[in-house]
Amino acid sequence: MVIWRVVVLVGLFLSGGMLAKEQDFLVAQQAYVCHQYDKALQHYQKALKAGDKRVYMALGNFYSDTDNYDYNDDEKAIGYYNTAGGLGSVDAYLSIANIYVMGNDAFNNNIVTNVRKDNLEALVYYQKAAQMGSAEGYVGLGDVYLDGGYGVLEDDQKSLEYYQKAAQMGSAEGYYKLGRTYEYGSYAVKQNIPKALEYYNKAGELGYAQAYDRLGFIYKMGDAGSAGDPRDVGVDEDKSAEYYRKAEALNKQQEDKSPAKCP
Repeated sequence: MVIWRVVVLVGLFLSGGMLAKEQDFLVAQQAYVCHQYDKALQHYQKALKAGDKRVYMALGNFYSDTDNYDYNDDEKAIGYYNTAGGLGSVDAYLSIANIYVMGNDAFNNNIVTNVRKDNLEALVYYQKAAQMGSAEGYVGLGDVYLDGGYGVLEDDQKSLEYYQKAAQMGSAEGYYKLGRTYEYGSYAVKQNIPKALEYYNKAGELGYAQAYDRLGFIYKMGDAGSAGDPRDVGVDEDKSAEYYRKAEALNKQQEDKSPAKCP
C-alpha cells in the first residue's frame, strides 16, 4: 500500500513538472512573437530541462533571428539546431544548412552573422535532412550543386537529379526548380520550354505560387523554346492573366494563414 502511494506521488510530481515545462515553452513562444526577447529566453531556458526537441529548435530560431539583434548568434543557433536534429528534427538540419548557405563572405560582409559561408558544410546538413526523408533536403542539395563554389564544384547533372528526387517525393519546389532548369537549359539538359511549362503547372497545382507567376510571365512575353521546336510558346494574354490570378489567389491563401499574433 505504501509503495503504491509512493508511485502515485512520484507520477504526479513528474506529470506536474512536465506540465510546468510545457507552460514555460508556451509562454516563451508568445513572448518571442511579441519581441519580448529577455522574457522569451528566460522561459526557453526553463523549458529546456525537459529535453524537448521543440525547445532546442525554438532556441535555434531565437539565436538565428536577425531581428533579435541583441541575441543574434548563428554559432549558438547551430549548436541548438544540432541538438534538435539529433532528437529527430529535420527542420533543424535544414536550418543549419541554410545558415551556411547564407553565411558571411568577402562579398557579403554586411550580413548579420558570425558564420562563414560554407557550401560543403551546407551539403552535409542537407544530406542529413534528405536521409531523414526530407524533399526540401534534396532541393537544397540541388541548389548547392547548381551554384557551386565555397568548397563545392558546380555540377548541373547532380543538381538535376536531386531536383528530380524532390519532385518524385511530391515537392512543389522540386517541380518548380525542374521548371527553371528546363526553361533556361543547363549543361545537363537542353532548354525545353514545353517541358518547363509542364513542371511549372505541376508545381502550381501543388500550391507553389511562384510557378503560376512564372507561367503568367512566359505567356505574357512569349518564348521561342528550344531551337527549331515546333511547339514554341507564343504570347497569350488570356492564359497569362489566368495564371497571374492563380498566383495571386495562392499568395492570398498564404497571407490568411497568419502566424501567432501578439495580444
